[in-house]
Amino acid sequence: IAFSAFIYPALILTYGGQAAYLVKHPESLRSSFYSSIPDPVFWPMFVIATLAAIVASQSLISASFSITRQSMALGCFPRVTMLHTSKSHEGQVYSPEVNYFLMVACILIVAGFKGGPEIGNAY
Repeated sequence: IAFSAFIYPALILTYGGQAAYLVKHPESLRSSFYSSIPDPVFWPMFVIATLAAIVASQSLISASFSITRQSMALGCFPRVTMLHTSKSHEGQVYSPEVNYFLMVACILIVAGFKGGPEIGNAY
């Protein structure tokens, strides 16, 4: 309900606003998100976007650990070290091998794209 009532309309408005901005200012294609934000709300939006990126990266890491654990339980993944980080909450796990794989993948992606703008364009 929250997605349909709040998030989806907000995304449509955001993308529609960026499209309208790009129609009027096609030279701002490389930085259309931040260029289309009015000056008074630039820094609050920048902080919110940065915090959203942090939350998304933590979600990816947690999901990687959880999916690896579930795949191991089903016999679909080779055995790796799984450390339970909480005695009171089931499912909070950490895997050093998966963590190192994510680190190496991140370094290879950044090196392969040779910087931030190329990664942003690929996204």
